[in-house]
Amino acid sequence: MITMNEANNLSDNRLVFSKDLYVKSYDSDMFKQMSLPAIMRYLQEIAGEHLSLLGLPYEKLFSDGVVFLLSGLEIHVYTPPVLWQDITLSTWSYGIKGATFTRNSRICDKKGSTLVEASAGWFLADPQTHRIVRPKDYPPVLAIPENPDPVFSNGRFHINRPADAKKLCGREILFSDADYNRHLNNTKYAEIVTDIYSRRLEDSRISHFKIIYAGEAKVFDTVEIFEGGNILLGTRDGQRCFECETEFVKR
Repeated sequence: MITMNEANNLSDNRLVFSKDLYVKSYDSDMFKQMSLPAIMRYLQEIAGEHLSLLGLPYEKLFSDGVVFLLSGLEIHVYTPPVLWQDITLSTWSYGIKGATFTRNSRICDKKGSTLVEASAGWFLADPQTHRIVRPKDYPPVLAIPENPDPVFSNGRFHINRPADAKKLCGREILFSDADYNRHLNNTKYAEIVTDIYSRRLEDSRISHFKIIYAGEAKVFDTVEIFEGGNILLGTRDGQRCFECETEFVKR
């Protein structure tokens, strides 16, 4: 891993990929704040754009028999970006540990103040079998530059599963939920969570969100959702699907 001084001397977007955006109307909620699902969509998209810049677009990865899959994500919203606000979104690879690639991201306002920070854990997998592919077995990813700017974690996440979680509801996965992998898109979990917390979000906002993706849900599957405190657990056919923990602050 390069040093922070060396990182600061690299001026191009290969190390830290940044782009200027503004919060669009369809990315804001009823309080004119950027929604959690929208934040996650932006994080997902810029990660792919950074890889494309590095010569590793999805099409190349797929043709080579590998894809990146998200294992977990942690987001802290210090100050929600608001409707039509100009923002700068930055992302970088924090490094590889075992099979986990840690990707950190930050959303800042035009004065450089941090609004949102996030850490994500990704892993390489065979797109057909979804078996893990070790980084050493696909050398091109070893050339991804690493930026020693930490956020929350090393891409590995833990949630204390409540033993007394109670069944809350079932959620069928429908056409609009699925992505090109034909399963529930990573960002759609945030839509499910915010819908579940609809009444609470009337007077509070999400300040911290952590999610672990434990198993896929495909179109027409039903995810059974259980609740224990601020933790939601999702299962599909009795198997773990996701776990998430949400923290709130008053508006």
